[in-house]
Amino acid sequence: MTKLFDQSILRKSKTRIKRWFLGHQYRHMSKISRHLDINLYYEPAILWKKQRLCSLIPYSKIHNSQLGDKAYIIASGPSLKGQDIAKLGEKNTFGVNGSILKFVEHDLSPKFYVISDEDFVYTRPHLLKIILKDRTCHCFFTPQAISAICDINPQLLVDHPKITLFHNHFKVYGEAALEFADIVKMAHNDPEIITEDGRIGFSLNPKKGLFTAHTVPYFALQIAYGLGFREINLIGMDLSSPNGETRFYERGEKAMPSHLDRDYVNTILPSFKIVGKLCKQNKLHVFNLSPISRLPDSVIPKKDFSDTIKDL
Repeated sequence: MTKLFDQSILRKSKTRIKRWFLGHQYRHMSKISRHLDINLYYEPAILWKKQRLCSLIPYSKIHNSQLGDKAYIIASGPSLKGQDIAKLGEKNTFGVNGSILKFVEHDLSPKFYVISDEDFVYTRPHLLKIILKDRTCHCFFTPQAISAICDINPQLLVDHPKITLFHNHFKVYGEAALEFADIVKMAHNDPEIITEDGRIGFSLNPKKGLFTAHTVPYFALQIAYGLGFREINLIGMDLSSPNGETRFYERGEKAMPSHLDRDYVNTILPSFKIVGKLCKQNKLHVFNLSPISRLPDSVIPKKDFSDTIKDL
């Protein structure tokens, strides 16, 4: 644990130095290794130390490919401990971060996986290996997460057939990051980008950019919509717990830090309020299947998990 802590301190120090050199508009590139090269055009691919690892699947090839289907996003909240997801084995499931352990528990394979945070990659490499071992699972990673994967073990990506890149809050790899005002201007001329301030919003087309909401299931929700899913069920989306736990698979000193309390009121809740408005407009239908979720029923309607899956 001490070794991981020391490595984390060193990485953060390097990031701060790189951020200073890169400047404000390219600060998102500070967490990306100089050894990584991502080709976004012509033949999209990931290269590490000038060696090609794998191709990337662009959004243009998968946009609305699942039109009309239902999806189930499995988050990592503590309530997931008591949920039996076995009946979801043949369904369109999304895993995020550590929820892979719930799939392993029931000998299931997620259809899609979303990881945005490089810190998760560095601190949970054993979980990453499980995720990437399954070559039938379509993985969605940020450039920062891909850089961390390559830094740990680039072989995990060699010839992987199902990798798609997404960017954190309109911060495109190799390009100047859009400021909030730029995103607002973009939204004024584009009905697929929904925001009033550029900070809180929802993207109906992930190819054009994604809003973070500071929680990875929100990325998964937008990606699911972009793939064409119009009914999306959230499982393990607790955002809190009576005992102070934030993830079903860890507790105590070994638990990764969480910023849910810091981000809930100012970012997470208002983001999901936008989703609630979209649901009332029948653009999509989102249901919260988590029994102890902090999200109010008035924002995202709640459904009973057992009743929802009993007839699957």
